[in-house]
Amino acid sequence: MNGGMGLELCGSSEVSDVTDLSSHSDRFNLFHSFYRLKWNPGKSLLESYKCGSSKLHVLHGYELGAIGTSVLSVPDDVSSSQVEDFVRVAFRPEIADQISSELFTLTIDSDKHMTRIVEVVHEVLKQQKPILSPCRIFDMYIAPSNTTLEAGIPEGYFTGSLTLEHVPLIANTWSNDMNGTPASDIHRSFIESYISDRQGLGIFHKDNPEELVAWCTLYHRGAIGTLHVTKEHRGRKLGRVLLRTMARRVYEAHGIGTYAEVTKGNVASHNLFQSEGWIKQKVGYSVFLTDRNAWGF
Repeated sequence: MNGGMGLELCGSSEVSDVTDLSSHSDRFNLFHSFYRLKWNPGKSLLESYKCGSSKLHVLHGYELGAIGTSVLSVPDDVSSSQVEDFVRVAFRPEIADQISSELFTLTIDSDKHMTRIVEVVHEVLKQQKPILSPCRIFDMYIAPSNTTLEAGIPEGYFTGSLTLEHVPLIANTWSNDMNGTPASDIHRSFIESYISDRQGLGIFHKDNPEELVAWCTLYHRGAIGTLHVTKEHRGRKLGRVLLRTMARRVYEAHGIGTYAEVTKGNVASHNLFQSEGWIKQKVGYSVFLTDRNAWGF
């Protein structure tokens, strides 16, 4: 396949295990692909293209019979027109037609071209999936290697597992943090699945042991999410306790580190992850949704 503008397909293969990606690691930031395959094993299509001396890669991940996530790696030295050509080939009609009409995530390994890639993907998908629209862009952080770091929980507090009784509080807080609105059914169903499948981590205080004062969950793709500390209990480093404890649990259970997605512009969250030694990646992440209002975006 030749996509024009000097773009030439130089490799195409189905991958179903993270070890299958080892031969494609030249500059391709594989960490998100690694986690996706680790947490959601299934068929994925990996394509590599040559553009002069540069290589561009795209990994399409299938979930429940549709493409639920795609990862693009684009070197900074390619031109904007070459980037656009690559995106249009990577999301050609037969690929775009297979993308989930409900929720599609896009990971981009390129600081320079990130915004334009999201725009072009949206332009292309409008022809096949007119109901999908992009929302905010996230930065990614990888957990540090010292996952055995002690959490050091403050006196009077203790950790415990989240239960389905906590779903309304977490879902409403999540929605309010994002959009200032109460939780929708979609929010509640996702929080329920996070807690049921991954359990989640809560922090409580001995003076009122039934009251949840801080929490975080683990998304299905292996990322830490919904991290929140209630206003009355901030300033006690409970966020650090959640991060350290969850990262250690993931490593002990699965032998890999976890990662996090932080909304661009969320200064407090960026400061927390950076102060804990989490490593910011040259990767952006965007979500395409059917109904942004229902999700709170």
